[in-house]
Amino acid sequence: ELVGIEEKEYILKKALDKVRDKYDFIIIDCAPVGMISDAIPVGNAVDGTIFAISSQDTNKKDAANTQHL
Repeated sequence: ELVGIEEKEYILKKALDKVRDKYDFIIIDCAPVGMISDAIPVGNAVDGTIFAISSQDTNKKDAANTQHL
């Protein structure tokens, strides 16, 4: 990675500010939270998040911990 988390958040927030007035909803798809850290700065730059979790493959404790990221 060439830029740190703070720089990514700043760049993303600037980009989102440019398009917020044009669209009712902006959906950003990210890699799984545990795999790559890109979901964390994206989560800090948006109004809300939705986690898609497999009831068969995801441990309940791991799913609960995503609320604290």
